[in-house]
Amino acid sequence: MKTIGVIGGMSPESTALYYSKINRSVNLYLGKNHSADLLLHSVDFETIVELQKNGEWVQAGQLLAQSAVMLEKMGADGLLLAA
Repeated sequence: MKTIGVIGGMSPESTALYYSKINRSVNLYLGKNHSADLLLHSVDFETIVELQKNGEWVQAGQLLAQSAVMLEKMGADGLLLAA
């Protein structure tokens, strides 16, 4: 099974929804008690919001990219942004 890397924190609700839907889908597909091989990194969304308000879009993107690199180093085969 591939490992999914999830960048969360854009809101707790969206992060929880992605987590739940991914695991329910894996369970429906594989049956029994299977769940996803998943890594989650939750960013501090307030930091992202402040950067956006100040027009610092590059820095906001760099923070999200750092999260993606960290998940990749931890073994994620693919990434998604739970937003």
